[in-house]
Amino acid sequence: MLLAKLSWEVNHGSHSAAFACAVEVYLTSSYEPDAEYVDGAVEERQMGEWSHADWQAAILEFFRSRRVEWNIRAAVELRVQVSTGNFAFPM
Repeated sequence: MLLAKLSWEVNHGSHSAAFACAVEVYLTSSYEPDAEYVDGAVEERQMGEWSHADWQAAILEFFRSRRVEWNIRAAVELRVQVSTGNFAFPM
């Protein structure tokens, strides 16, 4: 995990950039700032605005307050595999 973080900071600093990485390494690492895995490369994840976060929180609360009644689970920013080799956060 530390190696991936250091690689990102040393090679890319705070600029939006990508670097090649095995999917197994990506899935067992953490990145600061957070990153997505796209076509064999780790890319900096674009962060949203506070207004976006407020809407997410309101929608999450709406569904979580009904989770038992509707037999559902609700989460915000869940990492999903969108295709072979691509992992992303829905926005």
